[in-house]
Amino acid sequence: MKFSSTKIKKYSGLIGKYLNNLHITCDDLGYIETHELEEAVEEIEGFRYCLDEIELKMKSHHNYNNSVIENNEEVKREETKIILY
Repeated sequence: MKFSSTKIKKYSGLIGKYLNNLHITCDDLGYIETHELEEAVEEIEGFRYCLDEIELKMKSHHNYNNSVIENNEEVKREETKIILY
C-alpha cells in the first residue's frame, strides 16, 4: 500500500532527475532550430504554471497551515522570552 507522502516523494525525485537532465542538456545545445527553442520555452512555462498550482494545493492543505501557525507561535514565544530577559 502506497501513501500519498510516498508518492509525492517519489514523483518529486523523478521531477528533479528530469529537470537536472534538461539543465545538463541546455549546457550543450549545439545547433538547434529557433522554433525548437521556442517550443521548449513554452513547455517550461507550462511546467512553471503547473508547479505553481501544485504548490498552492499543498500550501492549502490543513496540515501545512497548522504547521506554519504552530511554527509562528513558537517563534513568537522565543521572541517574547528574549525580550523578557
